Amino acid sequence: MTPRERLTAAVKGEEVDQKPIIVWPNPHPEADATIVGLEAMTRMPAQPMAVLVKILNPFGRAILADGSLSELIQEDPKEGEKVLDILVDETSEEISRALAQGADGIFYRLRGAEPNHCTPMQYGGHYLERDREILGAIPSEKLSVLFVEGGPETYWDFISDLPAGIFAWDKATLPIEVDAVRKMRNGPLATADPSADVLFGSDFNALKAMQREEVAKAHA
Repeated sequence: MTPRERLTAAVKGEEVDQKPIIVWPNPHPEADATIVGLEAMTRMPAQPMAVLVKILNPFGRAILADGSLSELIQEDPKEGEKVLDILVDETSEEISRALAQGADGIFYRLRGAEPNHCTPMQYGGHYLERDREILGAIPSEKLSVLFVEGGPETYWDFISDLPAGIFAWDKATLPIEVDAVRKMRNGPLATADPSADVLFGSDFNALKAMQREEVAKAHA
C-alpha cells in the first residue's frame, strides 16, 4: 500500500498492511504523512507521503495573540464574538487555500480546551461549535486529523465527538489511554500506543518499533 492508501484505509476502518505512522513536529521521510505549514504548499514536490497542512483553531489563534479573548467575550460579548468571527473566517480561509493548493488533508491543531485558557462553559458556549463547524466543512474525500493540544485537564467530554477522520493526541502531555478515549469516541485514534489505529508522536524510531511488533504479531 502507498502511504496515502494506508491512511485512507485506516480512516475507513479497512485492513492495512501495517499501521500508518504520522510524526510531528519532527518530520521523517519514512512516515506515512508529512505535516507542513500553508506557506510550504507552493513549493511542495510530488512525494509518496500524504501531505497535511497544519491549521490552528480560532481560539488557539487568540491564545497565541494575547490570550484575552475569553475576557473580552465576558466583558463585551458582542465585540468578543465579532473578534471570534474574524478568527473563524481566517481559519476556514487557510483550510480552503491548503486544499486548493493540493494538500491531501488538514492537521487541525485544537488548543485551548482546558482550564488554564477558559472555563468549560466558555469553551462549550463559544468555541466548541466553531471548531465543529470548521472541521465539518472539510470535504469527506480529504484526510482530516484532529490533534488535541492540552494537559491532563483537557475537556474530553466536549471535544471527543468533534468531526475528524483521525483523532490524535500526544500521550506525553495528555496522559489518557486509548481504551478510555474509545469509550468516548468512535473512529480511528492516533497516539504513541500499539493499540492505536494510527501511530502518532514525535519519535519516529519508537513508532516504527511499535509498527514492527504489530506486524510480527500479525504474522506469528
